[in-house]
Amino acid sequence: AGEVESLPGGVKLKIESLTPRVETYFNFGKKLVKKSLKNKPKITTVDLFQERKFRIRLDTSDTLKNLLIAKVEQKKSVLLFLNRLKESGQVYCLECKFSGYSQAPLEFCPNCKGSNINFFSLNLRVIGKQVEKLLPSVGLRLIKEGGSSILKSGSPKVTLATSAIFSQDSTKFSLIGLISADALLNLPDFNSSFRTFATIVKLSQLADKDGEVLIQTYNLKHLAIQTAATFDFEKFYQE
Repeated sequence: AGEVESLPGGVKLKIESLTPRVETYFNFGKKLVKKSLKNKPKITTVDLFQERKFRIRLDTSDTLKNLLIAKVEQKKSVLLFLNRLKESGQVYCLECKFSGYSQAPLEFCPNCKGSNINFFSLNLRVIGKQVEKLLPSVGLRLIKEGGSSILKSGSPKVTLATSAIFSQDSTKFSLIGLISADALLNLPDFNSSFRTFATIVKLSQLADKDGEVLIQTYNLKHLAIQTAATFDFEKFYQE
């Protein structure tokens, strides 16, 4: 939060954010004091290249799958986050770690021409079907722009959500799985790193007292992911 006194008529403007934009932090400098985090849950990162090195996997890693099963058996609340409802084809090369967009599966990597590539069509409804196959009796709830809906009745419920959850829901979760941090990082926008950082931090605030956040990524060493996992805004801003 910070106060700026340079507005016409002596009006003061108060800015409050857990993750102020880089431009905002630069412009206000010491006048802007970052809002304190309410909680700092355990954040675990999963290297999807290692998970899929020897076998083709779907969009849920073994790590997230096992945690999901355990939490549902304990009747705990679970959130699976992916800011994508419709299909989006992504290519991952296990040889050169290239990732990019494609409308159809490719035979060879466009970067290194290797054949060890995977093609994934990533969206929340596909994730929902995977969860239903893994846990047939679990209930599924979807939160998206325009409101929430029940995809499948049952108890306990697993919530699937886009970024709409930040403004529409106040539920706290025992487990929060970010299905693909790369879906945020790979957007053709110079702000994509900041948005990834901000999303991870905001997701962490949806965790309950003993909650855990799990981040799936092919870019384990990316600055945004490393600093968000340790809540280090200053390092992210400076670099």
